[in-house]
Order: sequence, then structure tokens, then C-alpha cells
Amino acid sequence: MGGEADPRPGAMGEGKGKAAAAAPDAGAGPRPRAGGIVAEAIAAVAEARKARRQSVIWVCLLAFFIALFLFSGLNILFIYLDYKGADDEYKDLYDLVFLQPPSDRPQTAEVTLSPGSDRSDGGRPQGTPSDAGHTRTPSGESPTVADGTGGVDGDGGGPDSEPGASPEGGEGGSGYTNPYIISKGVINFALLKQINEDVIGWIEMPWTAINYPVVRGVDNEQYLRTTFRGESRRAGSIFMDYRNAPGFTDRNTIVYGHNMRDGTMFSKLTDFTKQWFYDANKFLVLYTPVATYRLEVFSAYVSDPSSPVYRISFGGDARFREYLDYIVGLSSVRTAVSPDVSDRIVTLSTCEYSTDDSRMLVHCRLVEVE
Repeated sequence: MGGEADPRPGAMGEGKGKAAAAAPDAGAGPRPRAGGIVAEAIAAVAEARKARRQSVIWVCLLAFFIALFLFSGLNILFIYLDYKGADDEYKDLYDLVFLQPPSDRPQTAEVTLSPGSDRSDGGRPQGTPSDAGHTRTPSGESPTVADGTGGVDGDGGGPDSEPGASPEGGEGGSGYTNPYIISKGVINFALLKQINEDVIGWIEMPWTAINYPVVRGVDNEQYLRTTFRGESRRAGSIFMDYRNAPGFTDRNTIVYGHNMRDGTMFSKLTDFTKQWFYDANKFLVLYTPVATYRLEVFSAYVSDPSSPVYRISFGGDARFREYLDYIVGLSSVRTAVSPDVSDRIVTLSTCEYSTDDSRMLVHCRLVEVE
């Protein structure tokens, strides 16, 4: 009884119909949702935008670095042209106003070489080019000093002799001597005056780039960035302190010049902190319209712009004596020159880069060449 079929008509057929209707859905996967497609599209768009932004950033960075490279290159070019323009001006000026070319000056080749030395460069010390800076001493010849000695005391080596050089040619040195003739009246100051009426002298240091006219302006700013011919250049001019008398008649005359990174102007003064350099370069030469002087170095050291050494006047001999003793005590090198209160001195000043704001000072005794 309980196992009989359902007596209702169509009961079995209706069940089969439902099974058949459900059969097609049994083998099908999940239907795609419209929201998922939209999300994927949005993500793809966002990724494309991100890629474009990164591309733009890289392009901007590349353009920035190219511009920076071009700017730096142009800046270096302008600095080079500025340096070269000043150097060319002073070289041309030298050739124009020197009445007696160095090749016409009497020369003596007093060169002493230690045993075993091998020099085929005309006796120049190693590291000394045939045309150091724009010095006009003939290549391969030794310049000569009036008293025929190698430096003030006759015991100096070449201007750029290696540390430890022995002037006598003994052990441990080259034995190079570098005498130099100081000739009077070799500069055409009349012509210099026509070019710039502020000229008051010409300073030279044999075998170095120091070979320039000296001017005196209305203040200490006028020639800081202005050359002798009035051009605006970083090198400026070698100039006397405007407080000084133009004839180097003060007890202490101060002369300024830039320490240029290409080795021109007063840059060579910084080497005076080395004993070997002083031993080879004990003097400079100062030409004026009325006299020629030997500047005998007696003190050299690094100081600062607020140093009390920048004095031009003194209350009397006692104060000047104190000043001389003070600056001699500051010297980084030993010298045989002992200035007296009866002497006039010249102080050479330039920038020094061991600190942010330091100065190289070289004090010289002014000795007229007879």
C-alpha cells in the first residue's frame, strides 16, 4: 500500500519536467557580473595613467639634468673665457709696455746641477714650464739678479725646486740656482699712463705668473673686479690700498691681488708658507716711474682680514718696531732679512682657501736698486 505510486494524474511527468528544466544549468559556470568588468576596466585605465605619469616624471628629470649639464657647461665656459680674457689682456700689456724685452737683457746661465742629475730642459727645475704663467724670461735661460746671486742672499734654488733642494748641489737636492738681473727703466710708464692714469707701478716675481701693473683707485673696491683696461673680470687688478701714498713712501704699503684658481694674479703667494719655496724665491721686483726696487721677503703667513697687520701708519719708531717684531714672529718661514725702523716695507695680500675667510700675507723690505 505504501509503495504505490502517486494516484494524481501528471505527478510523475511534472517531476521529470523540472529535472529536465534544471539539467541545462547543472553544467554551466558562474555567470559574469557586470560590476567586475567595470572594475577591471577602471583598474586598467588607472594603471595606464600611472605609467603615463611615471613616463612624464622621467622625461622631466631627464630634461632637468640635460639643462643642468648645459648650464654647468656654459658656466664653466664663461668662467674660462673670463679668466682667459684677463690673462690675455695682461700678456698683451706686458708686450706693449716693456721697453727692453728679456731676450735683449744680459743673461747669465748660472746653473749648478748635483752629480748624477739629468736635466735636458735648459736647467729649469722639474715642474717649471718654459712659459710659467706669462713671465717673459726666455725659455731655457736662467734669469739673473743684479748682484749675481741666486736670490737675496745667494743661496736660493730654482723658483719651483722640489722640497729639500740643496742650493749647493749637495745630497738631497737639485742644486739649482736662479739668479736674475733687475734692469731699471724697462717699462714705458708714459704709455701705461695713457691707458690708465691710476697706474703707480709694476710688480714682477721672476719665473712666476706675477707680472702685472699696480694701480691705486679711489677706494679698495674700484679695481676688485676691474682690469687695468677697465674690463669687468673676476681677476680684477693688482692694486694698492687707497689709504697709501702712491709713491710707496709710507712705512707700510699694502698691495692686494686675487688668488685666481688658474694660477694667475697673486695666487703664487700662497706657496710662501713653504720653506723650500721661499728659499728659491726670496724677492720680487717693483718698478715705479721714478725708481726700481727689490722686494725682499722677510715674513709670510696665513691670517684673517680683521688682523691688526693691515696698518699703514704708526705713532713712531717704537710702535713700528713692535709691529715689525710682531709680523716677523708670525712668519711660517725662516728668513735672513731683518727689517729695521728705517726701512719701508710692502705687504702683499691675497685670499687663502684653507678656511672660508683667510688671507695670505707676504711682507717685504723695500730696497732701491742702484
